[in-house]
Amino acid sequence: MSKFSRWILFPMILCAVLLMPLGMGVTHAQQAPVLMSLNSQAPAPGAKLTVTHQNFSGIATWRAVVELQGGEKFEQTPVYVSNTQFMITVPAIYTGYNVTAKNAQHRQRIQQVKQLYVKKGTLTSNKLPFNIISFYPILDQINPANPYVGDNVIVNGGNWDKNLIYYPSQMYWAVFEYLPGKFVKSNVTRPPMQNPAVPIPYMPNTELVGMFQVKIPDVYAGKSQAEQDAISKYTGKLYIYGLFGPNVPSNALPLQFRKRAQAPAAQPPASGCPGGKSFPGMSYVGQPSCAGTSALGAYLMCDATGYYCCASSAGANSKCGNGRYVFQPSCSNYNSGGGSNIGPLVRDGIFYGCYKNTP
Repeated sequence: MSKFSRWILFPMILCAVLLMPLGMGVTHAQQAPVLMSLNSQAPAPGAKLTVTHQNFSGIATWRAVVELQGGEKFEQTPVYVSNTQFMITVPAIYTGYNVTAKNAQHRQRIQQVKQLYVKKGTLTSNKLPFNIISFYPILDQINPANPYVGDNVIVNGGNWDKNLIYYPSQMYWAVFEYLPGKFVKSNVTRPPMQNPAVPIPYMPNTELVGMFQVKIPDVYAGKSQAEQDAISKYTGKLYIYGLFGPNVPSNALPLQFRKRAQAPAAQPPASGCPGGKSFPGMSYVGQPSCAGTSALGAYLMCDATGYYCCASSAGANSKCGNGRYVFQPSCSNYNSGGGSNIGPLVRDGIFYGCYKNTP
């Protein structure tokens, strides 16, 4: 090769070598990265999500974006893992939605498909679809709305694992708060019917709309009278928690703990009345009633002949002194409780009260 040729060729090679990095940098900067896969299709808020990619360098200069269907975006700087992977922290998109007033919005956010991509300036990668689980179960209502202790109620709600919520799996608990800071836990059982399934993308075991059955515990049992009075005045709560523990409970539903009125116990006879006497094969139930008489303002009275009903013949309020009507009292006041075999016991002209046959 002549000296002249070498003199021309050498500067050309030198220029090519010097310009090569610049040319490669421009080519790379104009190439958007390609996101390939996620290590989880339904991670939890706060979890570390690993993304496999290609054509991606200078990771700290990009922004990772989690986008909801409504356009809401959560941005962060991705963390380098390897030449083909980076990592993000799953955003807490359900914070503030775990209250009863936002049940509809909570469900909507759960059911939406989320999109993950990276961007820098005008460059944007492809988008990978995924979902984010919500820690919080959802409670809608209690049926019946005003139960008594001991009643079985149906609770409508959702966002729980349909395979693990019901006893005996016992991964979920119903919590009844009857006074501030005081509560009892109960098993959640299968209801007599099921809601139709509502599918959720990437969450095959989650029941977004469902129901369960639970028994209202007797929170009055073993309590002092003062504490029972406080329970009756306090508006309690019902909530549940599941796989993620008591620190992430459902929203709470108000619940008034009500006691059924106890059936009146058999009263001892009034002074001077002959009721309550023991008879073979019979047991005393209680005093008769004047409710079945045809007279208004009748009083239950007794004397040496036993019980009787009386009313003033003058129509004035009295304890049936002079001028009165006298009626036979009845035991029908006990029949509503299934006591059809209860009746008046009269022996030797004396009405002893209401008795029933005993085996």
